[in-house]
Amino acid sequence: MDNWISPWFLPSLQQGQLAIGLKPETPLQMIAVGDIGKYGLWAFEHHAELNGRAIDIAGDRRTMPETAEILGRAMGRRLEFVRLPIEQVRSMSADYATMLEWFDRVGYDADIAAASRESGILPTTLPEWAVSAHWAPAPAAL
Repeated sequence: MDNWISPWFLPSLQQGQLAIGLKPETPLQMIAVGDIGKYGLWAFEHHAELNGRAIDIAGDRRTMPETAEILGRAMGRRLEFVRLPIEQVRSMSADYATMLEWFDRVGYDADIAAASRESGILPTTLPEWAVSAHWAPAPAAL
């Protein structure tokens, strides 16, 4: 989730667009950085019982149009989802384009409810994260 306020996405969000090379119907699982820390602490505290296990974690699952609506509401503005052509993405980063294509074809499938039940951690949802995020103001026009 914290990627949304990174230099990769924040400038376009400040311009009113969530621009990414995903299909509008593709759900993307996301997690807040703070929740990664909570799951890490849980793993250290329960190392004996969790040793050798792989546990997929996520906090929410949203399509990009849903994400644009949620982030826009938190920012106090309307955001439009814009699907970037994958070839445009590939011209900037072949690895990133490959990842987005994987999201469209396969994607993450963490069982959010099961991980929460087992760990006792209530992961942050995207709306919860968005209202607490630091949304830097858009730069003034020259």
